[in-house]
Amino acid sequence: MRYILYCRKSQESEDRQVQSLEAQQRELVERAALLGIKIVATYHESKSAKTIGRPIFNEVMKQIQKGKADGLLCWKLDRLARNFIDAGLVIDLLQRSVLKSIHTYEKEYLPSDNVLMMAVELGMANQYSRDLSENVKRGNREKVIRGGWPSHAPFGYLNNKADKTLYIDPVRGEYVTLMYELYSTGRYSLKELSNELYERGLRTPAGKKVHCGTVRHVMRNPIYHGVIRYRGGYYPANFESITTKDLYDQCMSVMEGNSKPRKQKHLFPLTGLFSCGVCGCAVTAEKQKTYSYYHCTNGKGICNQKKQFVRQEALDEQLAEIFDQVAFDEDLIEVMYQAALEQIAHEDTFNTKAVENVEIELASIKLRESRLLEAYLAGNIEKDIYDERQSELKLARLGTEKNLTNLRQNLEDPYATIELAKELFIFSNRAKSEYKEAVPERKREIAFEVLSNSLLVDKIMAQPQLKSPYDMLARTPKNADFLTMCG
Repeated sequence: MRYILYCRKSQESEDRQVQSLEAQQRELVERAALLGIKIVATYHESKSAKTIGRPIFNEVMKQIQKGKADGLLCWKLDRLARNFIDAGLVIDLLQRSVLKSIHTYEKEYLPSDNVLMMAVELGMANQYSRDLSENVKRGNREKVIRGGWPSHAPFGYLNNKADKTLYIDPVRGEYVTLMYELYSTGRYSLKELSNELYERGLRTPAGKKVHCGTVRHVMRNPIYHGVIRYRGGYYPANFESITTKDLYDQCMSVMEGNSKPRKQKHLFPLTGLFSCGVCGCAVTAEKQKTYSYYHCTNGKGICNQKKQFVRQEALDEQLAEIFDQVAFDEDLIEVMYQAALEQIAHEDTFNTKAVENVEIELASIKLRESRLLEAYLAGNIEKDIYDERQSELKLARLGTEKNLTNLRQNLEDPYATIELAKELFIFSNRAKSEYKEAVPERKREIAFEVLSNSLLVDKIMAQPQLKSPYDMLARTPKNADFLTMCG
């Protein structure tokens, strides 16, 4: 009889595949020589047998059906099929004697054999494949829950094979940081950013250009600020972050508020900071004579705000009022700072108070998560609304937990945190005056440092959103003691 030798391996790694396939072929050729089997063709395939559609396997079946060969030679029966469609085809051809023999290294299957035993073997191969897949998924979920990364390192990171974690790529990690910094300015489209990074020397591991698709994926992936997004869930990472959440959020604001940023002859400091409060579209800006005007893009074609032009100077005045909310008298800051230094020289009240405040905030978020779940289980809200709110709360909880971890570490050095707090108060106090005198680039940095996406309605900033910790500063009484202010 004429036999076709079929060798298969699932893994896609070429060096491992070639070695395994060659080993299969060598052993089976020796076995065929001992049994006097004539091999008329040899096929190699590097595809999983879990799903149908293997081109080489299909070609082998066609050769059998055309009468080009009478039998099959393979390492084991599971090399032929791990799904019931392909398994059924093999069994059918064998039962009808189109396929007169299947020889494995250890056994021969004939048309006269009990087909039930063969079906059991192929069914076990299918179940083994399913169990293996579930075990891998379960292992990956457990690894992610512990803060690890389950697969090949994302761009800008490398896999540490020793402890199965990630570390920042010493070459490309810095470019990822630069990627976020440049895009947050709102002056680059993804294609322009890709070109800019290429000109500055960024290359893929293969030495090629990093295209805008990869740039978009990096921009939208929260792993770079320490949060793993895996199968619809979010988990804190236990490896070093490349960027900060504030810079990530700023890039998301630019991407969502202005999907096609362009390099402009005139820089408009506040583009990307606002959305239209009526239709939700982005707010753009244009130059008319010597003045800059902002207005809704009317991307949906239904908004009356497109004609509501507001000058840069009017928005600057509104921003100045917001900066007043986070300003504290510098003499008071210095007095309270010195008093706090004397106090923490004798006790660790400062960081303890800060930790307590963040713990209260964390408990509040967890309570909101619990109430949201109860409302969902009671059927009071739809699943899509629940998923959206639950995702938002989880991200807030992860950020607060990370903040709490940092504060607890600072309990060992309370002076470090108090110095940072003083710098924050000084910046908040000077933000208004510095913004008024700054060049457009610096104005943009200050505005995006303090504010996140806000609404613009009838030339007025509606519901301005202060970023943390400036939102807390705005709620702090101006006559509070320094420790309360720092908390």
